[in-house]
Amino acid sequence: MDTQLITTTVSAITLVTEIFNVAKEFSTPYRKWKIRAKIKDELYEQEYRKSINANISKVAENNLQVPNPSIVFPAMSTSFLYIHEETLRELFAKLIASSFDKNKTKYLHPGFIEIIKQLSPVDCRVLMYLHDNQSKFEVITAIKENSDYPILNCELTKEFGIEQIALSLTNLKRLGILDINSYQFTKNLVFYETTTDYDDDEDDTKSLKVNPELEKTLITNKYKIAKCSAYLTQLGNSFLKVCID
Repeated sequence: MDTQLITTTVSAITLVTEIFNVAKEFSTPYRKWKIRAKIKDELYEQEYRKSINANISKVAENNLQVPNPSIVFPAMSTSFLYIHEETLRELFAKLIASSFDKNKTKYLHPGFIEIIKQLSPVDCRVLMYLHDNQSKFEVITAIKENSDYPILNCELTKEFGIEQIALSLTNLKRLGILDINSYQFTKNLVFYETTTDYDDDEDDTKSLKVNPELEKTLITNKYKIAKCSAYLTQLGNSFLKVCID
């Protein structure tokens, strides 16, 4: 089909089918892995295509555009190695669908492909939490045995554990999605004992209210805690708009 004639969702999905089939054959590592593993990925491929099409269907037809080939094709061909991971597969599906959306063009970056490749399923859960709580998420630092762990002040940390959430936040910082500034071992260190308000004379030692479920874990495992500042970077905000929205 003439790729300049993308004026409807149907024409966009038709183009996706063409790219999908070409990219699958072009993805040599994926084909070699399938041959060696002797697996059939038809079900995963069907779910992946369904997800891409569903996300494209959400784009208003007056916002449809011919996708940038430097994003859509490498994203598609790379993504086949990750279609067994539902969370990563969904991020790729949204990235590909976003390349068809004029409103997302200013947020798109080819580097997002590499970012998705370096995410774990836990990282994806953390990103979804950050997306849903952009204006109110809080990161604190748990300290034990001279090691510090940046963690989310929420039940997600209780669910996955301090070490796993700290690993995810550290990875998101490495990828440029988060900026985290820990105040470990400075005069602003606040040792965790209770949820009682701290001295209000110093801004950095004001009341530190910890999620009740997380509080129990900290007490049980004898962690100390420091206040910590964290925020989404410009890259992080753009990534959420393209791959999570």
